[in-house]
Amino acid sequence: MTRMAHNRLQASTLAELLVVMIVIGILFLSVMDGMELTHRYFSRMTDRMAARQQAYEGYCRLESLFDRADSTTFDARNRVTVWLSDDRPVCLELRDSVLTASGDRFCDVLFRRVAKMDGTMMRRDAPSRQIDTLHIEFYEEDAVSTSRLRFVRRPTPAEEQLYPLTETETKYRRMYEKKKRSYEERKMEVW
Repeated sequence: MTRMAHNRLQASTLAELLVVMIVIGILFLSVMDGMELTHRYFSRMTDRMAARQQAYEGYCRLESLFDRADSTTFDARNRVTVWLSDDRPVCLELRDSVLTASGDRFCDVLFRRVAKMDGTMMRRDAPSRQIDTLHIEFYEEDAVSTSRLRFVRRPTPAEEQLYPLTETETKYRRMYEKKKRSYEERKMEVW
């Protein structure tokens, strides 16, 4: 009789089998949801990395453009025109929060999500509206805060020599005007 008890196969009931199948199904669904979440996360991270890479490339292109620039000016439509050494103008224009650079044979998107673009003029009294610094503000993710980029155009050697001369000329003009006024005042006192 003991011999027959050892040959008996172990089995489970139908209810136990159903419980095991339900637990395996729940585990399978949770693993699949986790895989989907990680796929979405990595997809978002890849998109962000691609956007940052594109912004970095735009930054490098704009910095290279400013390094090669002879002069930079605002025109009537509030565009920045960058004049290169070979007399080719490149126009920087802000269109629907996209900063584009267009030349003779190309049009390039430099930055997206641009809030504002403005420039700082070299001399406030200059009629040519030449700028030496370009400020670009960007929308951030929360659309409230902005970050700024600053591009500075290096003055040409001729401009570097011209600045001290202009300052000296302005100084002598002021001295001349002052002496002229004092001379005229003395002349009026004599009369």
